[in-house]
Amino acid sequence: MRKIEILTLILLLFNSCQRDDDFIELSTYDDFLFEVTIYFDPDSTYFDYTITFYQTDGYDRLLSYPIGSSGGFINPQETMYRAVKEYKKVGIKIAPDENIIGYRFKIFEIASLFYDDFPIIDIENSIDKEVTIFYDFETKELNIE
Repeated sequence: MRKIEILTLILLLFNSCQRDDDFIELSTYDDFLFEVTIYFDPDSTYFDYTITFYQTDGYDRLLSYPIGSSGGFINPQETMYRAVKEYKKVGIKIAPDENIIGYRFKIFEIASLFYDDFPIIDIENSIDKEVTIFYDFETKELNIE
């Protein structure tokens, strides 16, 4: 029985060391900023939506970060920001639940914000159902579903 425990411990240590070897340090990659503006129906006083941000981590896993927002509003729009690294695939999913009529999604290089205001991605559309937008930094491909 003791041999099985020792073998299990060795395998766990080997797998954890191997996993660390697969890690890619992202601090050397450039920083980018997502800017997401959600437009509300001006004839209503209540809104409800969910935004999910996606980013590839140092283990090449696509992670998701959902954020829900609802309530009454004074302004006809709401803007959110999120920083990401220039690494593989990043994206956003917008799920309009109630009284959302459109969105604008931009990706800026953070360093460029100091000398110009030109996003690498700038999409503005009306919305009536869920939309997912992915951008791949390696291939420079934009995918909208």
